[in-house]
Amino acid sequence: MYTLLAFLLMAGAYFLTKSWENRSSHDRFFYGLFVLAALLTHYVGFIFVLGFVLADFWQLWSIHPSRKAIKTLLKDAAQAYAVPFLGGLLWLPVFIKQVQNQPSLGWVPTAPLSHLPESLHIFLLGAPVGVHGIPPALGYRVEWLTVPTVALVLTVAITTFIVYLVIEKKFDRNLSFLAFMTFFPLLLTWALQFVNMQLYVERFLSGTALFLCLFLVLAFTHLPKRNLLVMFAGVYAFLVVLVQPWTYRNTFPALAETARQVSSGQSVVVSSPFDFTVVRFYLGEKDKHALRFYHIDQPEESLAKWALIDEQDQIMQLPTTAHLVITPEPYKFNGYETVAQVNQFSVLKK
Repeated sequence: MYTLLAFLLMAGAYFLTKSWENRSSHDRFFYGLFVLAALLTHYVGFIFVLGFVLADFWQLWSIHPSRKAIKTLLKDAAQAYAVPFLGGLLWLPVFIKQVQNQPSLGWVPTAPLSHLPESLHIFLLGAPVGVHGIPPALGYRVEWLTVPTVALVLTVAITTFIVYLVIEKKFDRNLSFLAFMTFFPLLLTWALQFVNMQLYVERFLSGTALFLCLFLVLAFTHLPKRNLLVMFAGVYAFLVVLVQPWTYRNTFPALAETARQVSSGQSVVVSSPFDFTVVRFYLGEKDKHALRFYHIDQPEESLAKWALIDEQDQIMQLPTTAHLVITPEPYKFNGYETVAQVNQFSVLKK
């Protein structure tokens, strides 16, 4: 969904900026289709779409700056937003129901403003794959090169570059649009934490990574000397080479298969809500009825509002009948023995 969202945003941005050039109603219609698709792909899509709308109306108003042009402005807006508005109305009942069940992503920790440099580092140099939750930035092969240092240097370099472009008046319409679409979703997502909307996760902001890369590529064409472009490209290539490679371990499919083989019809209990949702996915519809979730740290806390956890999935105490436990923390289960090991997970039996 994350790469799909980035693609839809890129396509929407293409038709939007193209419509500013040729005033084509067809381009605005296709822009509206991609806006609707982005909204239906991921909840964070609405933040990027809000950025699109603000940039679009600013551009339309700059073309028609007088009150007499309000009619033309509304016509242009209707061409772009009629489809997403009608499509959004059809989806609204589902959206309201889901928001009522889970108004915020409670598992997402609050990110301080000082985390922004690390986000830029992740956008440009990556994060580990196959890691659920909040993956950190990829580290480096050498000890003298650390993520905080490189993240700070990247932030200072990008800020200095932007200041240079402003002073030299290099910002054209497309460059300004890409800069706005890079930083508006990033800062808005960070600010929404203050109203208990925890959406600041780098993979949710895949569109930001895309617009940042496009902004830098276009901005580099405004450098006065080609040698500077070669230098920046060389430094980036050097960092990429030194990034510590991440070995993806195919944990959850193997874990689900192990649980299926050793359970022999017994119920299987998972000790983490994240692990429960992923293991259930790999167990499939046939075997998921035997899977239960037991929150070992807070047994009485109900997580039935999670999108993938039904009320009957969670148990408040461990079964008295024969069962298996899947957990990365076997030491918390006294009286159990390990019958299988899959990477960092233990399969326990009493």
